Amino acid sequence: MIYASSQSKAACDTAFYHDMKKIAEELADALDTAGLPLFEILFLSQAELYYQVVKAEGDEAYCRATTNNNAAECAPYNVNTDPYTNPGSEYIGNEFSDFGRGFATRCELWRFPDGNGGYYLLYRNCHIAH
Repeated sequence: MIYASSQSKAACDTAFYHDMKKIAEELADALDTAGLPLFEILFLSQAELYYQVVKAEGDEAYCRATTNNNAAECAPYNVNTDPYTNPGSEYIGNEFSDFGRGFATRCELWRFPDGNGGYYLLYRNCHIAH
């Protein structure tokens, strides 16, 4: 398992996932048993579980190891002051009723980078009236 220290976290996570699957398949292939398909499913599910934990919780380890100074996962993040954050669009309204009671919501739609060239969208400063 070799991971370039300048890769994005998503690229490292993907390489890690493929390595975990390869190890799981090699472990299953090394067994000489009638239950081989069951063991392969077991090993692959364990690899998937471990990968999901690393993907979700591995930012700190990634940030300690990377040489990528622009990694979005490693920036001390504040959506209010980030230069790449869209500071909110016009209020987006929505009206709905619940058992005869009317509700209206108004929120700002914020956009900020996800580190992979795309954006996360976030409703903020929501106001609910009834």
